[in-house]
Amino acid sequence: MSLCGLPKYFLAANSADGFINGFSSAFSAKDNWKAYLIKGGPGTGKSSFMKKIAYFAHSKGMEVELVFCSSDPDSLDGVILKGKKIIILDATSPHTLDPVYPAVCEELLDFGAFWNTKKIEKQREHIIRLTDKNKELHSRASRMLSAIGQLMRNDMKISLIATDIDKVFNFGEKLAKRYLKNKNQGSKEWIRYLGGVTPKGYVFYGDTIDCYCENKIIICDELYTVSNILLSVVRDIALSYGYEIITVRNNFLPREKIEHILIPEISLAFCTKNCYNNVEADGVRQIHAQRFMNRAVIKENRGKLVLSRKLINGLINGTVATLYEAKEMHDRLESYYIKAMDFESLNGLYSEFVSEILTD
Repeated sequence: MSLCGLPKYFLAANSADGFINGFSSAFSAKDNWKAYLIKGGPGTGKSSFMKKIAYFAHSKGMEVELVFCSSDPDSLDGVILKGKKIIILDATSPHTLDPVYPAVCEELLDFGAFWNTKKIEKQREHIIRLTDKNKELHSRASRMLSAIGQLMRNDMKISLIATDIDKVFNFGEKLAKRYLKNKNQGSKEWIRYLGGVTPKGYVFYGDTIDCYCENKIIICDELYTVSNILLSVVRDIALSYGYEIITVRNNFLPREKIEHILIPEISLAFCTKNCYNNVEADGVRQIHAQRFMNRAVIKENRGKLVLSRKLINGLINGTVATLYEAKEMHDRLESYYIKAMDFESLNGLYSEFVSEILTD
């Protein structure tokens, strides 16, 4: 059975403000979630273990969501079994996560227990060198992402001057109230990322929107300001009305920009479409940001905006190349740990996990 067609996203972001770790907000002890936090070095089988869990759960008809790694989009950072309120996460650096309510909510799975320390120690110098080089490359990528963020913020300043903010707010309220009704009950918000700069280029999991929502309202906006205001209004009204929503934030500026609002219970998504978010829009209602903007201001600053886009694209390409080089270092690191792993015993842990945790 294939895992294609399942919801997939990132829970962390390589952002302009550094690495943003959203792992702890993906589950709640107060809502009776159980989190299994995997500890262990590179090459210890964390991603493979989670893929096997995902295949098994999917084959049994469970609701499965896949969390991918932005440093290697072929690997999993987590598996969420929403119906069972179970989450399995790679809790190692850079998305380190430790128990807050040990045993009650979180349990540790120590994959380091299955490696031969003496074999690893023989490669001490190589491991230290590769680890340091990997960190250096990620630091270089972070500096480029910071520059991207500054350029995007400059573009937002221009677009904000050109935007009729009151008109956008009023339209957003009417839009939200047309499709949403006040349920007078508690609300819930999940934070996700559908886009990310990875060693394989810029990745956008647009199909995930269709996994949750049959209907979409598309906001076409290359400068983000109009869509961000509209989606902020929709978000606030949806939460005040008592909906459970998925707020998809921008991976470059997650604290400042919202890209999509998904409301699965009514199968409706409010989405941003631009050069980074190629949302399928055929036969879908589209709202164009230009209707809220002073075109003379945009025309006056077009040269700056065009140059900014070229610089951003160049920096994204540079970030991708740097992350690709970092992944090569990581793959070499993995090779040392793989040779020292007792995978037969790890398979035993998988069988035990399935029989005790996932089998009713």
